[in-house]
Amino acid sequence: MLRDQEVEGISFKNATIENNNLEVEVSSATSKNIKTIDVVYKDNNGNEITRLSGYIGNTIDSDVRKLVVGTDEDLSNAYSIEYIINK
Repeated sequence: MLRDQEVEGISFKNATIENNNLEVEVSSATSKNIKTIDVVYKDNNGNEITRLSGYIGNTIDSDVRKLVVGTDEDLSNAYSIEYIINK
């Protein structure tokens, strides 16, 4: 579930979940303008459990930033995470 991913040229690495709080390092090789990042938790059938929105600034580049999102939802059935870049 917490595998490293790349979405639209943005890298998501070293993700951890503790007490339903996701922390993941975010960076990009080139400068990119973004608004928010949605984090979608899915079960093993691909159904959405919950969707959270996070903000790390208007521009992302090679500097590593931490995206932190938390929820009160039960994530015990979470199987995968999908990141969606909102521009």
